[in-house]
Amino acid sequence: MRITKRQLRRIIRESIEASSSPPRWNAPIADLEAWWGYELGDPDVRVERRSGRVSFSGTGGMMSRGDALPVMTVKSKQLEGGYLELTPSEWSQFS
Repeated sequence: MRITKRQLRRIIRESIEASSSPPRWNAPIADLEAWWGYELGDPDVRVERRSGRVSFSGTGGMMSRGDALPVMTVKSKQLEGGYLELTPSEWSQFS
């Protein structure tokens, strides 16, 4: 079963309510992988962080999200599409 972004947000909110708050955005990758792996129940989860110009495809073509935008990519076979990208502002919604 694939997990959608909406379902993942619900999982994170429920885990925070159960006192399993997410690590800081700038926490070590190993800590982030362990947290996501625990929350998803997926030992194969991978986390990447990067900065730079980020583009994505939309119905209107390519759109830019701006320069030097840090992005955290969570990769898991359980996630719909195989990955989830979060910006710091999206991440802060969970803390």
